[in-house]
Amino acid sequence: MKAINGAKTRVVAGSKGVFAGSKRVLVSSKGFEGPETVVEAAKKVFETAKTRVVVASKALFTPKTCVFAGSQRLVPRLTCGVTFRRRVEGARTMDLPRFYDSTSVERVYVERAGLVAAEADGTRARLGIAPSSRDTRRIAAFGIDCQVAFCTPGASLFVPGAVGDTQRTLAWLYANVDRLTSLFFSLDTHRIFQIFHPAWWMDEHGARPAPFTTITHDDVRSGRWRPAQDRESALEYTAKLAASGRYVLTIWPFHALLGGVSHALVPALMEAAIFHAVLRDEPTRFETKGEHALTESYSVLAPEVRELGGRAVGGYNQTLFDALLAYDRVYVFGQAKSHCVLSTLEDIRARIESTDVKLMDKIWILEDAMSPVAPPPIDPLPPALDFPRVAAKAFEGLRAAGMHVVRTTDPL
Repeated sequence: MKAINGAKTRVVAGSKGVFAGSKRVLVSSKGFEGPETVVEAAKKVFETAKTRVVVASKALFTPKTCVFAGSQRLVPRLTCGVTFRRRVEGARTMDLPRFYDSTSVERVYVERAGLVAAEADGTRARLGIAPSSRDTRRIAAFGIDCQVAFCTPGASLFVPGAVGDTQRTLAWLYANVDRLTSLFFSLDTHRIFQIFHPAWWMDEHGARPAPFTTITHDDVRSGRWRPAQDRESALEYTAKLAASGRYVLTIWPFHALLGGVSHALVPALMEAAIFHAVLRDEPTRFETKGEHALTESYSVLAPEVRELGGRAVGGYNQTLFDALLAYDRVYVFGQAKSHCVLSTLEDIRARIESTDVKLMDKIWILEDAMSPVAPPPIDPLPPALDFPRVAAKAFEGLRAAGMHVVRTTDPL
């Protein structure tokens, strides 16, 4: 960074933006705003800078010693609370709450509910933010499986890229918290003995399958892999799974175990949910999925197989679908892009196509707030396990169907 001379207030600037002591330099559709000498220096900087810091197509300004570009920290945050603002003509300016630090996203800690709620109360009183029930334009944010199991480094099914996804999600949530009517979160919920976990299977020598092993109908029929119980259901399940053409039965590492730490929502996101709930007087809605032992449940709305041996093992969550589609817009984010997010969106798409295709316009996918599962280290890699490729192709189909694929920096 370098200093720009010629202003009464020292202006410091680099390729990421401009700040001038405690004076704010703004850039909006109206042009530069601020003390005249500072504005002139700022104009020179932006004319020569390689990049501009942009939030929702507007420029970011930064007071004092804190410099952020979106959720990316450029200078140590120290203790200042006002670090990130969005400027939208005719709309309120929201600050990042004082308790939030983007570096906390990758850590596991106990949520600070009292502290968060107190700041939400203060923010509501100071800015006069109305409860969600008064929103005339109703917007839902739908987070899919934003859990420690998938989003925290070191977790058994950590998705590469998830930390950055969560940081961008939180920057977006806090920038728009006064306009988001409701928050929905799904929670992948499992136990040790389920058909996709190693404990369910053994080979003829009594060995368990390694994570990412695929088990086909022929594998079960031949005895290559033997289920711990209910062989007939395992045969039927693998046959139905193959017929669906969606996924091959994959053995996953133990993850999102009910009662365990990996089951929890990422603590930084949990605090955002608490902040929104108190600020907007709107309870957060949580949906669990994946507890039945005999089926995988990537989609929040339905398991991979719904009936085995004439017994129901799950059904379509019409209640959740109706709740989401009652909003004017539904923004979708979470993990993983190649599995639970994709399956949920495909179930939404199928139901919309069978009812009212105009509803497709309500679905907005935050593509920079999700990442695919990394492909397993298998050579040659079966096409079905090339998860980034599978996700990219499927998302083009969702876009073609009429869903919106946007970024967290796009205007709400």
